[in-house]
Amino acid sequence: MDTQPIEESPFGESFKRLCERAEATLDFSTGDPFFEEFVQCFIDHCDEEGLWNPRCRLIEKPPDDFGQEHSVWFNPSDACYYKLTHSGFYGLNVVYRDECDRYATPFQYLERWLLHNQMFGDSVEWLGCFREKEESISLLIRQPAVEGVPASDVEIHDFFKEVGWVPFRIGGEHAFYAQENGIVISDTHRGNLVKTHGGLLVPIDLRLQRIRGSLQQAVLNQL
Repeated sequence: MDTQPIEESPFGESFKRLCERAEATLDFSTGDPFFEEFVQCFIDHCDEEGLWNPRCRLIEKPPDDFGQEHSVWFNPSDACYYKLTHSGFYGLNVVYRDECDRYATPFQYLERWLLHNQMFGDSVEWLGCFREKEESISLLIRQPAVEGVPASDVEIHDFFKEVGWVPFRIGGEHAFYAQENGIVISDTHRGNLVKTHGGLLVPIDLRLQRIRGSLQQAVLNQL
């Protein structure tokens, strides 16, 4: 697993142990393990750490909203959004080799939110998982709400360029690359960045992916 030091938090520490399990049980010497192997490793981790069926009465109600990746509930008592991934789906990667590699693993989904916390000062928490069938897992996260209005396309572009992110296009989408840490970002549309009343732009739901090797070279070739 190509991971970097992670902030000390229950979420971060659990993710470290998950990566350590993957290093010990999956064979990376012959390339990337199959998607199903990642899922089984993730299931074993949840079994060991007691991460199944977190108590959350809020999600027993119909969702307030649906997105491509999540069902979403808002809880006014703690001013947080609760996001539950659709069963068996953990989002999409920004850069990928083929259609099979396009779909993120549970590992990549969690790393995405840890990167969100680190790079944008977010406070996303991983609350646990639900399993409908043997390999159909849903992950539940909690994210503090941000008050404001959608940022404009120009404001979004300037937001990333001002801090050194390099724009490029992939799969017909706008994306950004940070060479110093090998991270790419996409899904930077207006609904995913909020402009606060104080004029600050706050990312709330971006795709972040750490890349290396051939994937990193493919991005560098487009810059």
